[in-house]
Amino acid sequence: MFARVTRFEGSEPAKLKQELGEMRNQMERGLTDESIDQMAEQVKDQFERDEVARLLGAIKRTIVLADEDKGSSAMVLFCETEEDARGVDKLFDAMSPGEGGGRRQSADIYAVAIDQTFST
Repeated sequence: MFARVTRFEGSEPAKLKQELGEMRNQMERGLTDESIDQMAEQVKDQFERDEVARLLGAIKRTIVLADEDKGSSAMVLFCETEEDARGVDKLFDAMSPGEGGGRRQSADIYAVAIDQTFST
């Protein structure tokens, strides 16, 4: 398992809260043709729609961390293979945070070394 970890800073708190709500709603709906089309439109000069669909389908888990008051967040996307994680990295790297969405501070790929869930 591999993870792409991205950090953002400088978001306007209200904008970050709005974006988190939109992301939550989109993720709850799942990977739809509409969501693939929206993403494909943003990167149409660099990726074909079918590749966008394949890469989005390669994401097995997403965790978003946020400090809305500070306007900072981090996103962790998990993929089964390093190749998929690097492809997802290129896909998301082709997009920019929207107006007021802050700036990307870092984006790195890691092998998942430990993934432990503890029971209570």
